[in-house]
Amino acid sequence: MRAAVSGALIALGVVLATAGGGSGTTPAYAEGSDAADSTCEVSAATLTWGFKESWRAYIDGSIANGSWETSDGADYETPNFLWSVVTGSADASGTAGELSFTGSVHFTGHSGVLDMTVANPTVVLSGADSASVLIDISSKQEDGSVVEATQAAFASVDVSQAEVSVDGDTVSITDAPASLTAEGASAFSGYYAEGEELDPVTITYSLDASCSASESATAEAGTSSAAAVSSDASSAPASSESAVSSSGLSAGWTAAIVGVVVVALAAAAAVWLRARKGRVGQ
Repeated sequence: MRAAVSGALIALGVVLATAGGGSGTTPAYAEGSDAADSTCEVSAATLTWGFKESWRAYIDGSIANGSWETSDGADYETPNFLWSVVTGSADASGTAGELSFTGSVHFTGHSGVLDMTVANPTVVLSGADSASVLIDISSKQEDGSVVEATQAAFASVDVSQAEVSVDGDTVSITDAPASLTAEGASAFSGYYAEGEELDPVTITYSLDASCSASESATAEAGTSSAAAVSSDASSAPASSESAVSSSGLSAGWTAAIVGVVVVALAAAAAVWLRARKGRVGQ
């Protein structure tokens, strides 16, 4: 009789150990997801930015009687400056990355008294809501001194107010509001203050195709692995009227088996008690 009780306890232990091992189906899928979230090199990108409309109007107007010239990869198509020579890396969601462009814009006016160059902008994507534009600055001040800075934090960009879209390997962040930083304001001889509204920023970039293909394959492999584990864990037939998840099915079978073992234990104990009472009665 003791053997019967011991056998039932061993069966219960096996059932509980099997139930505890069912939590091992998640990592395969998680690994695939993590790989898909990694960053890739950027193969092409364009920064479209008018800088500041009122500034362009002032430079081009009858007061400053000035102009601007683009060079080294920058261009101008009314009403925006364009940069398209880029290096950097980013993720496919548009929430993290750094895009460094090459090219300069040289503003002049007042017969050379006004002389400012902005060059080599870098867009730093630092989350789903924000970004910043860093720029090399050289700007002559009213007193004749020159303010110079390399990769100064020139503009703050509100990505949360932009239209963000993903089309295959290409991410577009369109018309993100931008404002002048304190460091950027120093280039304007006090004419514009920190927080001054700038023209909206539009960034479009494409990820390297081989990197995207590699990530896609990794993600698919992770998903397939998870599906295989899930399939092995749920060999019992599913209802034709409702879809039951493999984890829910495993839990249901575990509960049923535990119930059977508990009943077996109770029955074995009852038999043992009756046998003992019989021996005592004798």
